[in-house]
Amino acid sequence: MRIKATLRLGLALGTALGGAACLNFRPALQAPDFQVESILLCRTVAFEGDLYTAVEVRDEFGPEDESVVCFVRLKRVSRDIWLRWKWYSPEGGLARDSGRVPVATAGNYLETVTAFDRFDFGPDPAARRAGPWTVAFFIGDDLAGRRTFRLLPQLNKSD
Repeated sequence: MRIKATLRLGLALGTALGGAACLNFRPALQAPDFQVESILLCRTVAFEGDLYTAVEVRDEFGPEDESVVCFVRLKRVSRDIWLRWKWYSPEGGLARDSGRVPVATAGNYLETVTAFDRFDFGPDPAARRAGPWTVAFFIGDDLAGRRTFRLLPQLNKSD
């Protein structure tokens, strides 16, 4: 609104002072940069067609769950990028770092990219600390999103 008013005032002054004004806009030639369409926590993934899909999306996981998957869907990827997932325990300690995962476009424009990282709790009961866990998702060195899930405690079986 302010830009339009300033532009109109400039055109009016330029015309009144005997000048002429011409505006020319050129659309960007480069495709817009990628965007994160979704970051989901789920029990597993399935491969459908050419892409992965999240299966059993949720934010609570129980003692029967052996792992948690963080699934991401990106749109309009036109350059090579790196993905990374960092998983944090309820105490805030780093429990897993996926390391850098490359997405190589080979110079092509990719309308949709799906990827995931799986955090396995493993056989050690101490690794299954109940409470709120966090997974941070990065593109390059930039935080692209964060999700929190709750790991429910093991139930004690009484004889």
